[in-house]
Amino acid sequence: MRVVPDRIFSGDEWALISAGHVPKGSGEKWNAYVEGGVLHLHRSQTGYEIYSAIFGPTEGGQWKIDRALIESDGSRYLPQTDEYDCLVLELVISSILLKESADELRSVLTRLTREAAGVPDMPSGVVQYSILGVSQSQ
Repeated sequence: MRVVPDRIFSGDEWALISAGHVPKGSGEKWNAYVEGGVLHLHRSQTGYEIYSAIFGPTEGGQWKIDRALIESDGSRYLPQTDEYDCLVLELVISSILLKESADELRSVLTRLTREAAGVPDMPSGVVQYSILGVSQSQ
């Protein structure tokens, strides 16, 4: 990925990210685990790894994404714009792993998806479910 989220994560947030996520039902779209400082995000229904985010420590015990990889096999995932894929990576981390409401990120996701689809009145719930699935923060 050419662009990665610039968010800095606290030690406590990194602990939550490192704990990963196992989908509890068919409505959940992401499976996550960390191995060797790398967050692996897989679509739960296909098992395909879409994002790998390589984290590194910062001064003061915080964490940031140093770089990230995105699936490039078009039969598994069609990358969107740099902005969109960066946003989805951050949104999955924020809403699913950290269980934050991430309202601002969700709003941007809805706007970008509507623009890409050419459907200005696409319901935000449809957009968010198609990308994030059912999450505890919804």
